[in-house]
Amino acid sequence: MKTSFVSVLSALALFGLAACGTSTDSKGTGQPAQPQPEQKKPITLYIQNIYSGSPSAEEFKEQYGKLIQQKFPHIERIEYFSNATRPLDQVMLAKERMDIVITSQATFHTTFLPNSLQTDLTEFITKTGYNTGRLDPSSLELVNKLGGGKPYGLPVDAGGTYMLYNKDLFDKFGVAYPPNKMTWDQFADLSKKLSRTDNGVMYHGSALAPVNFLIRNPYALNHLDPSTGKADFSNPTWSRFLSQIADLYRIPGNEKTATHLTTSGVLNLFTKDRVAAMYSPIIANDLSLTFTFEALNFDFTHFPTMPNAPGNVQTYPNIYAVSSTSPHKEDAFDVIAFMTSDEVQLAKSKRGVFSTLGNKEIRAAFAQEAPEFIRKKNLAIFAEPNVYATPTNISEYTSTANGELNTALTEVIATGKDVNTALREAAEKANQKIEQAKSAKK
Repeated sequence: MKTSFVSVLSALALFGLAACGTSTDSKGTGQPAQPQPEQKKPITLYIQNIYSGSPSAEEFKEQYGKLIQQKFPHIERIEYFSNATRPLDQVMLAKERMDIVITSQATFHTTFLPNSLQTDLTEFITKTGYNTGRLDPSSLELVNKLGGGKPYGLPVDAGGTYMLYNKDLFDKFGVAYPPNKMTWDQFADLSKKLSRTDNGVMYHGSALAPVNFLIRNPYALNHLDPSTGKADFSNPTWSRFLSQIADLYRIPGNEKTATHLTTSGVLNLFTKDRVAAMYSPIIANDLSLTFTFEALNFDFTHFPTMPNAPGNVQTYPNIYAVSSTSPHKEDAFDVIAFMTSDEVQLAKSKRGVFSTLGNKEIRAAFAQEAPEFIRKKNLAIFAEPNVYATPTNISEYTSTANGELNTALTEVIATGKDVNTALREAAEKANQKIEQAKSAKK
């Protein structure tokens, strides 16, 4: 009897435990308890921007850090650095933390890969079911090309392009403002109408930095032969493209010196000296450059399209990558993926950052939180999807080739040098430098 009594008590106890196991709350819904999500350990996330000094740490934390921490409460702190505040060479030497690296095609092969910071994101994309189809296909293609077919990052900010024009100069010389979606021929014609010397002042119809135009060329021209790795500018389209740019600067009154043709030179002509009627930075991921132009009476229009080009210029996205040195790679990827979400992309778009998504609502909200004087501009041009030229192959030595190409074009413009001669010499000089760089590694 004693044994039976104990057995009954045991059975009742087991039944009671089982009953408790099926209860979800004090109200008794009758539904099985839901498993509690795993509590993640608190971490600090370190972000290193090796491409740009913008945004600042304060701006990043205020604009995006709060969204990240709301989404991922276990990320207690975000430490954001640029090369200006924490140089990468010091980071590597001291073996300091990096979880996310922000790079671009400009620093991908010159800084990112040489320091072995890459992590193949294929595993994380597959594991989380991340939909890469949401991203701008051209930007995604560029990232994969940069990684030799492997996704070493995600394009978070798209590479936008726009043209600025000084309304005062158009008014001064009685010229109609440039239309949206103008062609290169229309752009050149406007440059002719506006280029002149007036009361001893030389006014330039247009000002573009060739170095940026060459790297984002709209004809999808490779700087290096993919099969040999050598600089090759023998494609006739290179000659035609350089001639189109050179012809622009042969317009009487629109001539440029070598100093004028630098990125800072063309900017100064437009903003500081105010003698350039039209200007474009060509490479831009946002409108932040223009936020300091309040004293200038300007507006936006589309960048002109080149004849027989497959699209506009090539994309130039900011790329967010998981650092190979990160002890929190899954968390880093989750944050990168979140940066491409509708929520964050909307916040970015409102601040004048070009979205990597095609979402119409996000594009319609572009620059809504930009300075008031910017919100009064022709922002409708940014609501339309970007049409990019096919991304070219970018390698470790593309910047070397582009530098020599830019020197060649500068000589053509400033000295009247023959285009084909300049291209041939540029290829020779680029290949010499490439061979020297390769030999130095041995």
